[in-house]
Amino acid sequence: MSKVVENLLTIGRLHTGTIKPETRPFNLKTLVAEKGLRLGQIADQKGSRLSIEIPGELEWLADESLVGAVLQNLLDNAVKFTPAGGAISVFMENERSICVRNTGAGISEKILPDIFKHHVKTSLPGTGGETGTGLGLPLSHDIMKAHGGELGVKNEPGIGVAFFIRLPVTR
Repeated sequence: MSKVVENLLTIGRLHTGTIKPETRPFNLKTLVAEKGLRLGQIADQKGSRLSIEIPGELEWLADESLVGAVLQNLLDNAVKFTPAGGAISVFMENERSICVRNTGAGISEKILPDIFKHHVKTSLPGTGGETGTGLGLPLSHDIMKAHGGELGVKNEPGIGVAFFIRLPVTR
């Protein structure tokens, strides 16, 4: 319950501008590895595997804590919805975009248009019966918008789903 309340407060703060991303350079591979460590163990327990392919020297200019929350949510969901024998991968689409992809059923075309909406419940049980609040993807979407970036999705029913975290080009 406290996580739900915390997520709702964060959503409200993002919408009112009370939370603004504090952009600083950080090592992307370190952040992804940190988030993937615990979830890799959970994936192993479920009989799936997690692979991370991020260059070690790549730095991002963003709010590390907020981007970390988005990665955490996407990895949590990937593990939640990947069946035994499946795979989860995290890789660079390009230097401004990370992809978190998983194999599995994908997202129902019926709920896909609503997955980033706060007011529509799209949460479903995972492959191991895991539950969720349905707030993670809308919150992650808001965090990326606050950065001037985006959270995108490519859904392939019966094959899997890929989420993309994209930051704007800064020069």
